[in-house]
Amino acid sequence: MTDAAIPSPAQPPDTPRGVDLDAVERGMRNASGTDLTEAKEAVVEALLQLAVQKCTGEGHVGEFIFGVKPSAKLVSGFLLPRFDATGQGDETSDIHIATMGIDLQVAADRSGEVAAVPNLSIYVRMLPAWEDLTDPRHDMVPRSELSRETRQAVEGRARQYINEAIAALPPVEEAFEPDERPGEAVAVAERARDLADQAEQRVAEEGEPDADTRSHNRAAQAAAQRADEIATARRQGAQERLAARRQRNAAIAAIRREAFNRAFADLGIRLREARSGTTNARAVTADDLATDLGSEESQAGTLASSEEAQPQDAGADAATDGTPAEIAAGAALAVRPNAGILDDRIAERQPIPMKWRRFHLELGEFRFDCHDAAARDAASAAFAARVLEQARAILGAWIDSPEGQRDAYRPNERILPSNFASKTSWGRYLDELRRRRPVVLADILPDLTGVALVLDAAPDFVDPLRINLRAAIENGAQVPPRQTFADFEPSLFQVGLQLTLPSALHQPLRLDRVQPSYRFKDWLTYPAMGLNCGVQRLPSAEGTIRPAGALRRACQSQL
Repeated sequence: MTDAAIPSPAQPPDTPRGVDLDAVERGMRNASGTDLTEAKEAVVEALLQLAVQKCTGEGHVGEFIFGVKPSAKLVSGFLLPRFDATGQGDETSDIHIATMGIDLQVAADRSGEVAAVPNLSIYVRMLPAWEDLTDPRHDMVPRSELSRETRQAVEGRARQYINEAIAALPPVEEAFEPDERPGEAVAVAERARDLADQAEQRVAEEGEPDADTRSHNRAAQAAAQRADEIATARRQGAQERLAARRQRNAAIAAIRREAFNRAFADLGIRLREARSGTTNARAVTADDLATDLGSEESQAGTLASSEEAQPQDAGADAATDGTPAEIAAGAALAVRPNAGILDDRIAERQPIPMKWRRFHLELGEFRFDCHDAAARDAASAAFAARVLEQARAILGAWIDSPEGQRDAYRPNERILPSNFASKTSWGRYLDELRRRRPVVLADILPDLTGVALVLDAAPDFVDPLRINLRAAIENGAQVPPRQTFADFEPSLFQVGLQLTLPSALHQPLRLDRVQPSYRFKDWLTYPAMGLNCGVQRLPSAEGTIRPAGALRRACQSQL
């Protein structure tokens, strides 16, 4: 890939200066009696907010996401679609969260209206610009791979060369009998040496030992020496066999690389230099591939690749040592970046790299009487309809604009090496794609059918004067089929829910404790319980409760 934007030489940064904050703080105390406590808290708060934005996609950090789906990039603050329609499958995974909300209690004998204000965003795919592709932070350069037919031809030719060369290698002698292995001989030698040491100790203790003691000592010493010699010989033999195996493996690795080099040359597989307008071409070599065909990792991974990508080759004859068939069948023959450009006729079509843009849905407010089941159902139905309506309206307005027609993604498109060889060729491909396929709403609109506002009420069996109320956002959207799974993002992001209700209607929950404490005279209370989130109560004339978000704070009073 060429024509990458070359940044202008930056001005040399100023020399960093160290600051003694302790000295500054002492000076502030002496001058005005103040310190840097609040400044330190502000720095910590800023760092925490940066971490929250990185994790949830809030703010400008998550406006665009590159290379992967947002649900794979972000780690908090979003709801995945359920595994199945009943939601029972969610119980099998504690990290697949599809519901977020608030559990609280209200007075059974008081009426009042509750206002729910949901907040959520969605992501849609875009066409990446050349600057996005070449930005090393995104790691989204398209892979340049040989096509399946070409790869099979190369692998078949290389397999022949590999089998012939390995058959000519001398075999490696292996220890098939247990007594040829050094471990047991070493253990026997250690036991014999212990017995010899004990016999020597007895001779030393007796001073003038009798003939039997001296004879036993000499026999023990001779046995220990023989055991040591046997263990040394076995150990040396094992080391020689290990060295021979390593030498053979190195020879096989060289054979594999040379076999693929010959196969590429025989079949005329060539690379064009990665410079705009050049026509120079050369044969592909093993060094041009992203995977080292001679490494142990490639040996371990190519068998699985062969079974997945080429099931028809599963019955191929396995060569000696298990290595040629594994390497020659199903190896990932992708060209490493900047090695060169494959001809389109022998290259595999690749998906367009991912780029996603965030859109916030303005859903407004939903009011309902918490004691009226019909009112709760009406609010839930209005929410579901508003989500679909807002998604269609916002995305429809975007694709009707010149920006939307230029940047919106077109599904089921594939690119070839000539399309992303340079900035000019990528721009030409995008222009032709926009002319050929004007974007329509179905190209980018995720299926949000099933996204619901759950409003449930049930009596409290402990206190009949209270009613348990649950208000939650549930992502019941359908997961896209495998063919279009990468084209749409059905997850909901930056999810929040704010409830406002009369203070007389709201009944705080009581924090249970095992036994009374001398520190607290009365029972402690909290406004509500978070469902897959925390809860925060906002000061207002009416009680306002909302999830606390991804960042939990413990506040301590300053005296």
